[in-house]
Amino acid sequence: MGVAAGNEGKDMPRPCCGEDDGTLIEFTERGQRRLSTLFVFLAVVVAAAFAAGGAPVAAQEYYVGVSTEDWVPEPQCKDPANTTCGLRHAIFYAEGYSLEHGSPGIVHVPEGEFFLTIDSPVFIEGSVIIKGAGPDRTIIDGGLYLAGGQVLIEDSVIRDNQAETGGGMYMDDVGRPVILRSVIEDNEATWRGGGIWTQHGVDILQSLIHGNVAGEDGGGAYMLKGGLIVNSTVDGNIAGGYGAGLRVADNLYVRNVTVTNNYTSSPSTDMEAAAGVSIFWAGVEIDNIVVDNLAVGVRQRKQEG
Repeated sequence: MGVAAGNEGKDMPRPCCGEDDGTLIEFTERGQRRLSTLFVFLAVVVAAAFAAGGAPVAAQEYYVGVSTEDWVPEPQCKDPANTTCGLRHAIFYAEGYSLEHGSPGIVHVPEGEFFLTIDSPVFIEGSVIIKGAGPDRTIIDGGLYLAGGQVLIEDSVIRDNQAETGGGMYMDDVGRPVILRSVIEDNEATWRGGGIWTQHGVDILQSLIHGNVAGEDGGGAYMLKGGLIVNSTVDGNIAGGYGAGLRVADNLYVRNVTVTNNYTSSPSTDMEAAAGVSIFWAGVEIDNIVVDNLAVGVRQRKQEG
């Protein structure tokens, strides 16, 4: 999956997750008003320290030890040396802790492949941080269905998943998820959002969206209410309709992003059918983007600026 006809033989770069060059804070005035949810997480941690009458409430850490989904008691998931706690239950306990104490639950996922299924959603109403061992080391297989709360996914790979909408990640009522130094690749949606489908926006920082496929719109991501994309690459995604790289509504801020080798087979001559980034409402701000994509029967567009 991931390479369309006409793109065979091309090297598909994986320039993911390099060092931050400072542009995360060098926003324009408009971009500054659209701060990343990372700062929300920091605010939650600080506020939680003064909860319960001023007594500090620390974030609780949970540790995944196995790739299965067998049920285990919560204490075992709190043990860094455990070999029994699965990803689903670590997330469940982290969410419960967050709702009870008002402080994030942190889920540490080691190197390896771990399973979740979109057919059995992971409902998150509190603040949960899923922290992998690295974008080439921690693989989450089966997709994520996020139905509430605040979620940060860090140093992980989400790949090889299938769904009708949001092949890799489906985010419904999530407040504003953050994807940091991670890879969303080789996922497929029969309708929209091959890699990501989000209703309330998403912040993508120092990450790679690569090789995802949508039967209709948004091969890499379908983003309602926009979000933030900084220091990232959208590469080698495919769509049968609009926006092979990104299909975006309003309130999106893009900085230092490369959009390349994305491919749409849409026969439309409408500008919305753009293979790289398709924008269908207003309020999108783009700063320093490189675009080089393919569209059947439409055009090949190159732009730097």
